[in-house]
Amino acid sequence: MPISQQSQPSQLQPAQTPDAVWSDLRLSVLWAQGFSLCLLYSDAAAPLLELRRRLADALLVQTRRLVVLEFAAADELLPGVMNALLGEAAAAAHQQTAAITPVWVQASAYGGDEAWDRARRLLLARMNERRYLLERDFKCPLILALPRSFRSLVRELSPDLWHVRTYSVVLTPSERPESALISTLQKLPQHETGTANTIGDASQSPVVKEWQRLKSEEAQRVSPSLGWAAFEAAQEAGDWKLALAIAGETLALSRRRLAAGGDKNTLLRDLSVSLNNVGQVSRD
Repeated sequence: MPISQQSQPSQLQPAQTPDAVWSDLRLSVLWAQGFSLCLLYSDAAAPLLELRRRLADALLVQTRRLVVLEFAAADELLPGVMNALLGEAAAAAHQQTAAITPVWVQASAYGGDEAWDRARRLLLARMNERRYLLERDFKCPLILALPRSFRSLVRELSPDLWHVRTYSVVLTPSERPESALISTLQKLPQHETGTANTIGDASQSPVVKEWQRLKSEEAQRVSPSLGWAAFEAAQEAGDWKLALAIAGETLALSRRRLAAGGDKNTLLRDLSVSLNNVGQVSRD
C-alpha cells in the first residue's frame, strides 16, 4: 500500500517496473480525497508514459480525465505549473465542477540539463512555500514526474511536501528492451487522416494557426508540443477533422525527429504521445 512505502527511506527502495507499481499508484490517485502528492522518479520516458496511459484509461471509466502539464522550455515550468494549480483559471474550474481532476506534471525530461534542473529546483521550492494553499485550494491528486537524480533533492527542497507525500517510487523500464520498443514504433503504419465528423471550427485558433505556420519547418526546429496544443484546441472546439489531421501531422513530425536522431527517451516520448493522440481522436 502507498502508506507503507512512505515510511521507508526512498534511497533504500529498488527501482520498479510500471507493472509492479501500478496497483498502488492507481489506489493513491483514484481514491484520493483532497490534495495528495505522488512522486515518480525516472530517467526513461517509457515507464512514465505507460503509467500515464493507464491512469488516463482508469479515470475515463469514472468519467474523469487526467490533466497533463508538459512544457517545451525550462522557463515555462514554474509559472505554467503554479498557474495551473493555483491560478485564477484553476480556481474557477474547481468552483464549476465537483469532480476531482488529477494533474500530471511531466518534469522528468532533460535530466542533467542546467536550465531544466534549475527550473525543477525552483518549482519544488515554490510548491513547498505554497503547501498550505495547495492543501486548501488544490483538492486533487498531483503526480510529479522527476529525473532519478532528484529523489535525494525533494526532501531538501520541499521538506513540508515530502513529509505529506502519498506515494513515491523510482521507476525502471519494463523488461522489453528499449531497442525493441523503437523497432515496434517504427514499424507501425503511417497515419492516414481519413474522414471525421466536424461540429466546430478551430481553424482560427491562434495555436492552430501557429502550428500551421511552423509545421513544415525543419523537424528538429519544431516541437511536437505545439502540435499537441493545436490538437487539443481543435478537439475542444469539436473540429474533429482538423484534430485528426493535426494528430497525423504531429505523428509524422515525431517520426522525422526520431529518424534524425537525438535524445532517445525524449523522442520516444514524443512519438508515443503523438500515437496516443491519433488513437484518441480516431476513437472519438
